[in-house]
Amino acid sequence: MNMMAGFGLTPCPYCHRAMMPWEPGHRIHRCETCRRPLVLFRLLFQSRTWRIAPLAAVIHAGAALALILGVGTAILLDAPPAWLVFAVALPIAALGAIDIADGWLACRTGIGRLFLKIRRGRAARTIGMLRIVFGLAGCAVAVIGIMLFGEIHGAPLGSAPPPDVQTTRP
Repeated sequence: MNMMAGFGLTPCPYCHRAMMPWEPGHRIHRCETCRRPLVLFRLLFQSRTWRIAPLAAVIHAGAALALILGVGTAILLDAPPAWLVFAVALPIAALGAIDIADGWLACRTGIGRLFLKIRRGRAARTIGMLRIVFGLAGCAVAVIGIMLFGEIHGAPLGSAPPPDVQTTRP
């Protein structure tokens, strides 16, 4: 189904429309219809097989893996709660940012996907706006988590307090 340049028109994995041929030597391409960035990659154990995936799906998978590894590491190493907050906040920030970008593209192109169903027109724009709102909420939660991490974790050992906090004795 996924073909290299010169063998025919490849369908976009996001909108399923035919794409222009892939430019040789480039790993990232953009679908002309839905304007989603697409990534070309080889399978891990089959070096001759190439796949095309939307960049948003790759970032979602990476953030999910980072979330699982971060939380698992924090639990296994019996880390303080601040590190667990940090391990959750960073992947949520990545997920929120990619939801904002995908929602913006859905609003701009009128093509969106929700629960593996492609929607077009007004429904796609509505879903795009909702994705932007949820992405902003995710980024806000991530910022709160990172601020909480800094508040709980505190300053590194040996660092001096800010100048306005130091008191001098007369």
